[in-house]
Amino acid sequence: MKKTITAIFIITISLISCQKDFTVEDTPPTSNSTTIDDSTLLSMYVEIDTSATVGLDTLSKAIYGYDNLKRLIKYDWVYFRNGVNTTPVDLRWKNLYFYNGIDTLPFKEIDSTFEQGNITTETIYHTYFNGQLILDSTTDGFKNKYTYFPTKTVDTLIGFTPSTPSSPSVIGYKVTYRQINNSNVASEKDSLFLTDFSTNPSTFYLYFNDNYTATYDIFLNPLYKYRSLKPISFDGYFPKLDEFGSKSRNNMTNYKLIRIGAGNNLNEQYVTTYIYKTNGYPKIGRTTDVLNSANSIKSFYYYTN
Repeated sequence: MKKTITAIFIITISLISCQKDFTVEDTPPTSNSTTIDDSTLLSMYVEIDTSATVGLDTLSKAIYGYDNLKRLIKYDWVYFRNGVNTTPVDLRWKNLYFYNGIDTLPFKEIDSTFEQGNITTETIYHTYFNGQLILDSTTDGFKNKYTYFPTKTVDTLIGFTPSTPSSPSVIGYKVTYRQINNSNVASEKDSLFLTDFSTNPSTFYLYFNDNYTATYDIFLNPLYKYRSLKPISFDGYFPKLDEFGSKSRNNMTNYKLIRIGAGNNLNEQYVTTYIYKTNGYPKIGRTTDVLNSANSIKSFYYYTN
C-alpha cells in the first residue's frame, strides 16, 4: 500500500482484466517445531482478528513470489471482509517487479489496485544512485524524486496541476527526518506539503505532520533484504507488512504514531510479541492496540523452502 505522497493524487487507468481467485491455506505454521528451519524467504503473511469467529477471522493475506535468483518479483495483498474474500474484491494490491540481467534492484514495477470491482494500474520506472532510489517515474508523466541529506530525505512529487495541464510541475513534497539506530528507524517525522490549485498553485501549505517512534527485537525482519526498493521509513501502518513494512533490520515490538493536521489527527500505539523459528525469523506475532486492548491481531509468517 503506498503511503508516499503519490497516494494523495490518485491516478486511475481503467482496464478490462480477468481476476483469479485468491485462495491460500489457513493452517498456521507449527509454533513448537524441534527441527532446524533455516528458510528466510517470506512466501506468505496472514493476519487474523482474535476477537472474530473462527473461519471468519481473516483480515488480510499477502503472497510473495521470487525468481531463481531469489529476487522478489511479486507482492500480492488482499483484504478480507468478515473473513471472506468477496467478489468483486473489496481491496487488493498486486505489485510485479522486473530486473535487468542479474541486477538485485528492479528497474520497473507494475502496481495494480482492485477495489469494488474497479481496476487501476500504474507502471513505475526506478532510477538508483549508489544503491539508493533517487527517482520513480510513471508512464503518464508523474515522478517522485528522492533527495538525501545527512539528517533528512525530501520526497518531491512532480505532476500536472490544473494550471499546468501540458507540462509537469511540483505539486507536493514530503520532508522526512529520521533517527536510525542499528539500521532500525527509532523515530521519524514526516511533514507533507501540498499546493492549493484553486488559489495559488505556487504556494505550499503544511498538510500534516506524522511523528513516529518504535522499538525492536534483536531478530531479523524477513523483509529487510528488500529495503532498497524504497527509502527506509515507516511506510505502512504497523504491524502490516504491506509495501515491505518499515524496512528496518529487526521486527517492531512497540510502535507509536501521532498525526497532527489534515483534519484527521491520529494517536496510535501497538505492542507486538513474537514466536520465532529456530533461525530467529518470526513465525507468529500477536499485536495489541495499547489504546484499545480489545483490538488484537495475530499474524502468521510462512517461508519458502
